[in-house]
This record gives sequence, structure tokens and C-alpha cells, in this order.
Amino acid sequence: MKYKVTSALAIVSMTVFGSGLAAERAVEAVHYQASASGFNLNYDDGADTRALSIGAGLTLPVGRYFGSSLSGGYRDYSSFSYPEADIDVNALDGEIALFVRSPSLGRIGVSYERTRFEYDTTYKDPLYIQYFGTQDSSREYANEAAAMIEGYSGPVTVGVERARYEVSLQYGEDEVSYLTTLYGGWYVMPDLLFDVRATFDSSDDDAYQLGIEYQPPFLQSMAGISLSYLHASDADGFGLTFKFYFDKRFDLITRDRHYR
Repeated sequence: MKYKVTSALAIVSMTVFGSGLAAERAVEAVHYQASASGFNLNYDDGADTRALSIGAGLTLPVGRYFGSSLSGGYRDYSSFSYPEADIDVNALDGEIALFVRSPSLGRIGVSYERTRFEYDTTYKDPLYIQYFGTQDSSREYANEAAAMIEGYSGPVTVGVERARYEVSLQYGEDEVSYLTTLYGGWYVMPDLLFDVRATFDSSDDDAYQLGIEYQPPFLQSMAGISLSYLHASDADGFGLTFKFYFDKRFDLITRDRHYR
């Protein structure tokens, strides 16, 4: 796998050179951003949850043709309420990515993300209370390694990502699934993006998402708003995200293809 990814990055680099795009850089300058978001999920089994999250990230150039990004975040979930128990969850994650990009052609990259989940469970069912008591705490870790490729054509972006997602359980055997995500975006205006994506899970837990991202003019390209709708095999939900950018004032399409 390592050889294949390295070869793919090398091919894109040679394409950039061969196209006479020596003046283009994968990342024009270091880019910082922070975000705050909230979302609501309604599950088919009756469980509902709301979550708030905060995150931060930076993208930086690695030479002329490569870029790297670092990001991290914290999510706090309200209770998942089931007949048997109420579960409170919080998650802490970090991600690192490396990519090669031509702002006029596309991008190929690899990434690794690690997430720590902590669960506080309050049992309501007498049978569970008999074995576990009224309360229990547990922790698990998730690791995701992914490779992606995307192409640009005018205001349109299309791409595909393949990921291996592994969950290390505190009790029980580790679980591994493979995710394939197809996505496309259309910049209706330089500051307005419509986005659609479909994720196919090897465990048949497929999901579909529609999103809109917008940089309102009155915010002077220093902040953006994202709205999203998610439909999964066992849940539906809505999300709202505010993004804040530091020292960089660009329209959205320029930001996405030159800076982050």
C-alpha cells in the first residue's frame, strides 16, 4: 500500500511539471482556521442525541508541490436514551494529512486520524443493573487511515476517498470496516458551495449527506457558515457549523484550492 500511494503522489507531481504549472503552489501560505458546530441525530430505534464540537486546524506548504494539514477537535454528545440505559459520550480526535496538489488540476493525499471515545452509562434495566450496577464508564479508540484523489474542472470538484476504520474496544474484539466515499461540489458563486457525498460502509451502514457552505460578504471573508443534512441507514440528522479564518481574506473557491 505504501508503494502504491508513493507512486500515485509521484505521478501527480510529474503531471504538474509536465503541464508547465511551475508557478502554482500546492499551498500558498500557512492557513489557520477554527470551528464550532452543533448537530442533531434521530435514530430509528428511538434514540436521539445532540452534540456540540469545537475544532482547529492549520494547513502549511511542504515545498512547492506538497502540503500538509494538522487538525484536532473535541465533541460532547448529549445522552443517547435507550430503554435499557442513558449514555453520555465525549470524543477527542486529531488528524494529520499529506497531499500533492495542482490548484488547476486536482489533489491526491493520504491521512491518519485517531479518536478517543469516553462513555458514561447509566443503566435503567434491572437485568443490566444486576450485572453492571447502576453506572459504568468505558473508553475506546478509533483509527482511520485514508487515501483520496479529487479533480477540478472550473467550478466543479469531484473526488473519492477510501478509508480503513478500526475501533479498539475496551470489552470485546476490535472491529474493522472499510469506507468508500464519493463526493462532488459545485461553486455556484466563488463564495457559495453546494456539496453532496455518499459513503458506503463494508458493514452496510451507508450514509448520504447534502451540504451548503457560504462566506457571507458582511463577514469580509473572515468566516463561513455550513449547513448539512445526513441520512444514514439507521439515523437522520442536521448540522450547523461556523468557521473562522485568521489573517486570510479570500473567496471560498480560492481558499479551498490554494490554502486549505
